[in-house]
Amino acid sequence: MSRPLQQEELRRLQAEVRAVAEHVRLALPQPRGTAGEHLGRGVGASVEIHDHRPFVLGDDPRHLDWNAYARTGQWIARTFRPEVMPRVDLAVDASASMWAYSAKQTRALQLFYLLREGARGAGASVRVHTVRADMVRCHELEAVDHGSWWTPDEEPHDQAVPSLGRVPWRQGSLRIWLSDLLYPAEPRDSLAPLVRGAGRAIVLVPFAHQEAAPQWQGNLTLVDPESQRRRVQYMEPDLLARYAQAYARHFEAYARLGPSLGVSVARVSCEGELRPALNAEALRMGVFVA
Repeated sequence: MSRPLQQEELRRLQAEVRAVAEHVRLALPQPRGTAGEHLGRGVGASVEIHDHRPFVLGDDPRHLDWNAYARTGQWIARTFRPEVMPRVDLAVDASASMWAYSAKQTRALQLFYLLREGARGAGASVRVHTVRADMVRCHELEAVDHGSWWTPDEEPHDQAVPSLGRVPWRQGSLRIWLSDLLYPAEPRDSLAPLVRGAGRAIVLVPFAHQEAAPQWQGNLTLVDPESQRRRVQYMEPDLLARYAQAYARHFEAYARLGPSLGVSVARVSCEGELRPALNAEALRMGVFVA
């Protein structure tokens, strides 16, 4: 199990992410609403004139178009395109498996800070949640500069399925689930809560080489990071091959289902630098834009 990063390590990691964020940005959907910084599709109260219509009782007198009145003698109101603020709900998996390897922990933090930088840079309203098997916790943005906000679930769980249905997703928000997806749930049960309420969803999946392509052989002591159960297992080539097949099928099921639900599922390797790791799927799928 990895240890929490110290403040100096976190500051260095955040500086590295900010350098990547100068070249890679989060792809936000076209927002809808009535207040904020992005122009929407309806009629609201921004500074950009959208159209004209007859002035009626109850309209704001400040919207009278006096130039139009001088030309036509008719009372004409100006309408404006609304400014809207995109919403981003970011949920982070606090299952113990997310801390199983230091490389995975570091990559998950890098992805989180990159997402946060992209959302804040776009003027989005951002909410952060950590999700465990039995609880959901909301965090202030100012608090997540410190490593203590995200710690692994240390309670042993036989069925450590994160409670995504408990997350208070906002209507129409961009929902982002940062998780290794290594828990016993059907893909639909994991992905469906992300799109309830007409939200668009992204799943970013940090994965370690030790999980994806292990080189196990001989007698091993296997430890389940969630239940903490230990088992001595003789690993022979046939058993290792069956593990690899089951692992591949697990993620293929998510990849197949995601597009039908409107969810982008992108895996991100924990090996190497962050930017090349994004190129494999996250950039290609349009989660980020270079």
